[in-house]
Amino acid sequence: MKSHTPECPKIEQFAATLRPMKSYHLCLQDFNTKDYTLEFHGRSITITQQQFDDGAWQEIVRSATEVSQN
Repeated sequence: MKSHTPECPKIEQFAATLRPMKSYHLCLQDFNTKDYTLEFHGRSITITQQQFDDGAWQEIVRSATEVSQN
């Protein structure tokens, strides 16, 4: 089961600062794995709970948005 958790707006807002939202950025967290999934521009990326806690999620989102711009 997935839900829009309190951490999700932080991920969504960060993604929106990197690339204007031509399509909706949606983040959900899987209750079983605790992983986050960010869907944007027809793509999805997964951020683990460890990556979120360590702050590595920002580089993952940044890299994914750069790839989708090309």
